[in-house]
Amino acid sequence: MKKNYLYTKERIDVFCPNHTEYLWDIIAVIKNDNKYISENVLKHFTLAYVAEMIEKEIIHVGNEWISNNTLKYWELSKEEVINKIDEMWFKNAEYPDFLEMVWFGYQNWYIEALKNVGHGKEKILWKDFVKNNIGNLEKWIEENKPK
Repeated sequence: MKKNYLYTKERIDVFCPNHTEYLWDIIAVIKNDNKYISENVLKHFTLAYVAEMIEKEIIHVGNEWISNNTLKYWELSKEEVINKIDEMWFKNAEYPDFLEMVWFGYQNWYIEALKNVGHGKEKILWKDFVKNNIGNLEKWIEENKPK
C-alpha cells in the first residue's frame, strides 16, 4: 500500500538525514505543517513516519549509547519498535522528553545513495534537493534500497 501522504512537500524534511535524529525532529516537521494538530493525531503520524522509514530500511532505532559514541540499535521488528515507542510516549510529553525516548541513525545505503545524487556537496535546502535531484522520493527510495 502506498503511503503518499507521508511524502508531501510540507513534510519531506522528515526523510533528511541531516534533520531527523530524534523523535522530536519528526514531531516538529508535522507540527510545522499543522500547528493545531491533536496529540493523538500527532502521535499517529509520527509513528507512521517511523514505521515507514523502518519498512524502507532507511533508519536504525535505539536509545542507548555504547563505547566510541555509537548508537546501540534495537534488534526488533518494525511492529515491536512502534509498540515500544508508543509505550514510551506518555500523555503531555514535551520537547526534552522526546529527546530521551529514542534516537535514529541512518542506514549506510541511504547516505551513500544520497551522496551519489549530490547530497552533502554543499549546503542545501532538503526540499529543493529532493525536487531538483530526486523527484519522487518514495519511488527513489524503492529503486535505491538494497534488494
